[in-house]
Amino acid sequence: MQHGSFLSSSSLNRRQFFKAFAAATAVMEVTPARAQTPAADIGAEQIEQTHEALFDLWFPLSQFGLPPEVEASIASIAAEVSKGMLAAFVDSPLAAVLAGMTQPAALPFSQELAASSDPAVQAFLAAPGGFGGMDPELRTPLYSFLFEGSAGPLSTQMAAILREAYLSSIWDLPLAEPLAEFIAPPVFVNRPDIYAQRNAPGIAPSRLVYDAAQQTIRHRGGPIDYLVVGSGPGGATVASQLQAAGKRVVLIEKGPFVVWGSMMTRSYPRLMYRDDRATTTDNAIIVRSGETLGGGSTVNIDLAFSPLESTVQARINAWIEDGLMDSSYSTERLATAYEWVRKAIGTRTLSESELNNDNRALWDGASAYGVDPSLYHLNRFPVGDSPSPVDDKLDAARQLIYPAIADRQNPLGLIPDAIVDEILFDDSGMRATGVRLHTTEPWTDYDNTIVDPSNLGIDPGVSVTIEANEIILSAGTIGT
Repeated sequence: MQHGSFLSSSSLNRRQFFKAFAAATAVMEVTPARAQTPAADIGAEQIEQTHEALFDLWFPLSQFGLPPEVEASIASIAAEVSKGMLAAFVDSPLAAVLAGMTQPAALPFSQELAASSDPAVQAFLAAPGGFGGMDPELRTPLYSFLFEGSAGPLSTQMAAILREAYLSSIWDLPLAEPLAEFIAPPVFVNRPDIYAQRNAPGIAPSRLVYDAAQQTIRHRGGPIDYLVVGSGPGGATVASQLQAAGKRVVLIEKGPFVVWGSMMTRSYPRLMYRDDRATTTDNAIIVRSGETLGGGSTVNIDLAFSPLESTVQARINAWIEDGLMDSSYSTERLATAYEWVRKAIGTRTLSESELNNDNRALWDGASAYGVDPSLYHLNRFPVGDSPSPVDDKLDAARQLIYPAIADRQNPLGLIPDAIVDEILFDDSGMRATGVRLHTTEPWTDYDNTIVDPSNLGIDPGVSVTIEANEIILSAGTIGT
């Protein structure tokens, strides 16, 4: 597949670009009607016109207010980016989406469009060339209509796919550098396998034993006190603190155990729920959730929000009033807990010198408006201090789980690459006694993961049970 000059010459990360391809492919597979779009019958010039209109919609250069000499330079780069995007799009599943935007009568929801009295929709249907041929002033209203779902969920999904493809391709590639002074760093170290071998955390001999005949996992020291499902910020904190208190603890994680520092985990969709393509029902917000050791703390952008902020306090108070939270979550207790988290994780306040142009504009704008802006809290190493050449995260895996699995006196039992299928209960049905799980094929594409750290030797797909005195579900908002 040819991806155009801007793709072959750019050293910037292109994960979002190809993620959009995957999203489009998924839609093609579940929507046979889409395949009826006669892309071959639509002229290349019309497809190009549609592409240029979409590019201008997401990159309105004339509205940026740039100095003429800067605008000319950006325009030259934008033209190359646009050309490369089109070359890639027409040789991918996105070609059918572009064809539908060019010839709307062939869209599987064309009847719903025809039934609408919205002027933008009618202009879209009537204009030769569809989106590219319609009045530019009506393109944004038309896109809003597609997004809101009046023409059905497929309309919203198509609009979301195009938005993701264009925004990620435009801002994740050469245009990001001159406009935002941002250069995406590499995702992996040069040799992830060698880095992982040299920097793998110390793991104490496991106390867990797998009984293949009974298909059960037990602890050599006696009954398991706590079984924690999910290794994100919540699960990692609970498991590590119970382990430090001398309890027999087992931590189960659905995703892989990636050796910290071998890759920039926040930039790799494979480590996220649904490959980072999960959205709210209206496709307005991408819901990023981790599926790797450390959970969300391993894939998020590391912002830390104090529970003492007024907006957070208001939500907590509302939950307490509704009986959804215990009233013991007082401001004083939350303040103490947050201070502990800051010390345990290494949370720091961003320095003003780290602000890029976009953040600086927000800072200056807030100041001009009369608001006193503050710098956010960040779970990252200071610039230049990270021991990894590609990662600077201070996540739950590195800060909390690593010390717990290295404790030779009472190591935390860790089982990654395992999906919990069922919570087991006693005869009364009121008390959880364990879980049933199955192991999955471990992710080893780059040889930078630790497979089976507890040396259980369970084949992928085998169903296993673990019993414990207490079961703690901490598999995230989605998983729990």
